[in-house]
Amino acid sequence: MLAEALWGPAAPRRTGNSMQIHVHRLRQILDSPDRLILVSGGYLLKVDPDELDADMFSRLHAEARRTAEAGDLELAIAQFREALALWRDAPYADIDETEVVAPEAKRLSESRLVAYEELFDAELARGRAREIVPELTELVAEYPSRERFIGQQMLALYRSGRRTRAEVAYRAARQRLRSRIAGGTGP
Repeated sequence: MLAEALWGPAAPRRTGNSMQIHVHRLRQILDSPDRLILVSGGYLLKVDPDELDADMFSRLHAEARRTAEAGDLELAIAQFREALALWRDAPYADIDETEVVAPEAKRLSESRLVAYEELFDAELARGRAREIVPELTELVAEYPSRERFIGQQMLALYRSGRRTRAEVAYRAARQRLRSRIAGGTGP
């Protein structure tokens, strides 16, 4: 299965030997030979919880949620921003999309967007509408069908005294929705 995930249909004829060579090289790179171990049906790479950006992001995001629910919005905002700062590119951008990687990449991407939504809710609750308008405008442009971003953008524009821009954003979102419905395309 690992050979299929790595090479797909272009797998070398002798994947067993190729895999052993790759495993040997990986063990040389790792700081401890005990980190890559043979288990039934494959290999297991032992990592500490904060060695993977994805794990750190998930932990920080969960902490930020708990902090926001407890009512400490200033700390929650800092935690959301710390979690989001770990993002540099799409998840697994340097790995060809495979059946093994695609579901996790999709899950992580969605978690990132949810973290932004929760961050903006906290920022709006703290009265920082004006400060988040640029970020929201950028995200609405990137994700024009994400309704929560659209709603947050309109609210931020309205609360920052840009009522006309809020109305323009509303009309644009309404037109996109009408076009999607008329065209029969889903979300």
